Amino acid sequence: MIKKILFAFAALTFVSGMVYAGTQNDAGCGLGSEIFKDNNMPEQVLAGTTNNSISPQSSAITSGTSGCTAANGASKSAQAELKQKAFATQNWRDLNRQMASGGGKYVSTLANLMGCSKNSQGAFAHFAQTHYVSITKNAKSSPSNAVENLRSAIAKDPKMSMSCSLT
Repeated sequence: MIKKILFAFAALTFVSGMVYAGTQNDAGCGLGSEIFKDNNMPEQVLAGTTNNSISPQSSAITSGTSGCTAANGASKSAQAELKQKAFATQNWRDLNRQMASGGGKYVSTLANLMGCSKNSQGAFAHFAQTHYVSITKNAKSSPSNAVENLRSAIAKDPKMSMSCSLT
């Protein structure tokens, strides 16, 4: 009996969080928003539930599918930066360590996300190591800050800005 009550409470809490907003396609992009297009509360709850459980919205955002495209307001550069920040946040411990040591698969993946050519990934790893202190100075509060600092450092460096498009 207690399990049923706890399950009902958890379900209501989950749904009430999605119902909270209430205007202009609150479910965002994703499979649920493609299926449930009306902007009324029941359909937005269903869209949000679908986006967050059946087909994760993060997958659609990362892949640019199910309505999660630059046409939804984010430029290609902004979308790329979001992907870079999401990757850094999810893999911060390993990425941080590999940037300090000058290479590894996490650094290579970030280089790829930064639009660096395959030939320049070694230079990217060396650049990240050389600029490690300035890249991570504010990153203690957020890996996103490290990505912003890295993007800024790349944009200021003529060689790296030619090798990495940042998108």
